[in-house]
Amino acid sequence: MIKQYWQFIWGLQYNAERFFNEQINYYDISHPWTNQSCDVFLVRDFQTNSLLYDSIDNLVLHFAEQQFKHCSLYPLSIIFPNRPLTKHHSFEFVNNDAPVAVFKNNWNKAFALIQIEQEKPSKEICPIGDPREFWSPTSSQSQTPTFGLFTLIELNQSQKNECHLFDQNLTWNSLIENIHIDLMQSDFASSLGINFQYTNNLYFNGYDHQNIPLLPSHTLPNNLGFSLIQMLNPIEDRIKSFTNIRNENSDYRFYSTEQHALFEKFKTQKNQLHTQLICFTANHMESAMHFSKLQKQQLEQWEKASIHVEEIQNHIQVAQDAEQRKTEQPITAARAFIITSIFIIVLFTIFYGLYWLVSKFEFIKFVAITAGAISFLYILSKK
Repeated sequence: MIKQYWQFIWGLQYNAERFFNEQINYYDISHPWTNQSCDVFLVRDFQTNSLLYDSIDNLVLHFAEQQFKHCSLYPLSIIFPNRPLTKHHSFEFVNNDAPVAVFKNNWNKAFALIQIEQEKPSKEICPIGDPREFWSPTSSQSQTPTFGLFTLIELNQSQKNECHLFDQNLTWNSLIENIHIDLMQSDFASSLGINFQYTNNLYFNGYDHQNIPLLPSHTLPNNLGFSLIQMLNPIEDRIKSFTNIRNENSDYRFYSTEQHALFEKFKTQKNQLHTQLICFTANHMESAMHFSKLQKQQLEQWEKASIHVEEIQNHIQVAQDAEQRKTEQPITAARAFIITSIFIIVLFTIFYGLYWLVSKFEFIKFVAITAGAISFLYILSKK
């Protein structure tokens, strides 16, 4: 299963759309994002499990031959709201919501490219050994982060209507409002350090401009969708760090049952907004480069708040470093002399006390000689 799935599927959709619009040649169909995230790409028939395509080039070229003109992204949850895919006889599908590439033509036909978690083995292998060990055979499909297994499902009219409503009803203003209410105004926003910053491109698995970009051009204006996605991308890793039981600086371990429920709701809303934002940005790339006055005002507020939060975090870090330096004082010559003197005095006191007891009391002398003899014999027996 592909680990960097949303980046893979966006790279596939972006270059497929460009190829359908005759903006690139067939040898450029495979996007650098897809090359980085997927080594093996297979598409199997939904009914027969037969192999249909073994490369992205074959898939896109075949759709182009059938006069398909568009490739868009939509959330899996709106295409299959009741998750009927879980009952398939050969495939196990991914349960979480994620962007799905949908190929459309001018004759109202649409096919969804659905990721398969793994194929179900036709033979079951019984565990060997002690059943209390909960051992079972491993699957190389789930352990390979660059293995892409997919199937194509033709959408019915109801599913196509849902895709159409997604494009029509969702707007940049509604996305910004939902992010502001569900994430930025949440009680958990400050703990996770949600920061906003403008950007005109996205980079594979990071923010380094030397990394692989989604768009080939670096001279584009700032992109609203890219900026919002860049703000949401690191939240998942921060949530993992925040909920880690070894993180002593986190307040998560002190949460009540009610706070845990609110935090789970926050994570669900974040994942839903992240998927919606990726799909809407992919389908409306041009409009994302134009900001309204109201949008600019809201984004400027987020940017100022991000700078303020970052300054506070820097002050806290500086204070913690200073406190650590105070507690970890370097060992000077005078301090080393004092410690050595105290150690010698304590050692001298112990030995002198033993000598005084032995010289004054015969019983102590007898015990010391006996203990020494026993220790000597014990050492000899070990050799």
